[in-house]
Amino acid sequence: MPWYDYSCACGQTSSQFRPMSEFRARPRCDQCGKTMERNIAAEHVDHFHRPGLWPQHSLAAAVHPMDRVAAMEAATAGGVRTDFDSDGRPVFESPRHKKQYLEKVAKMYDRDGGYTAARRHP
Repeated sequence: MPWYDYSCACGQTSSQFRPMSEFRARPRCDQCGKTMERNIAAEHVDHFHRPGLWPQHSLAAAVHPMDRVAAMEAATAGGVRTDFDSDGRPVFESPRHKKQYLEKVAKMYDRDGGYTAARRHP
């Protein structure tokens, strides 16, 4: 069962497990009795890779944490300035940044990148 978050105009919030068949049903607020609205942003707070939201940290293109500085220097030398988090994952600021880094620096191709990362084959 999925987890749904709701918010009320009075400031009250609620989180509930519900069957997918009931995803349109909205609960009533315990404080004021009004119908609560679904808060989709709150549902995605803990997700590291959120589709369409940037910055994005890549586990697939990560380096050993001790190699972060060398990886940042290599990215800058390759013409794509890229920061790395403390775990060694590159931090991509946009789909274009991700594509440039993967192609120019890491020599990788993002097969699951969607339409923005699509490459035309000759």
